[in-house]
Amino acid sequence: MHHDSSPSSVPPGALSLHLLALGERIDRELPRNGNAPAPSTEIVGGWSKLGARLDGLLRAVFETLCQERGLDPAATWQQRLRSPWDRVTAGAVVHALNGPLSDFASVHSVVRPLLDDLRAPRSVLRDAIMCRNALIHERRSPPPAALVAALRALRDLVSSLPQGVGDH
Repeated sequence: MHHDSSPSSVPPGALSLHLLALGERIDRELPRNGNAPAPSTEIVGGWSKLGARLDGLLRAVFETLCQERGLDPAATWQQRLRSPWDRVTAGAVVHALNGPLSDFASVHSVVRPLLDDLRAPRSVLRDAIMCRNALIHERRSPPPAALVAALRALRDLVSSLPQGVGDH
């Protein structure tokens, strides 16, 4: 398999590390969100951190998809989507994988189920991203029960994935 040594290549174990970090963040946020009648600044901050974990995971998914094809992720993103790779967020990756890059598929044991979720009519990952965006970017608060439901569904998705697998 082609291993790109460019700065945008995925280091071995990156997907596993991103999954672990996301799982740990979910575990921190579930109790905080479950006991609150309305989102506090602490909850908003927690969702911001959770969003950063989602950004990292979905960037690693895209990087893995590119590596499976022997492509440089930054160059591929720039060429196919005409935007800089260094500021890509989870929402942009989701949009790209369901649009211009919908032909990208994977046999990777972690990437394949994440792609399946992202491309499903009801997506756990998209729901979590929408909750984060509503709280952080739109400054509106989904109902607390919706935040908890999104976190629980995300925890279930992450828990269902193989843990500690190599990224290649």
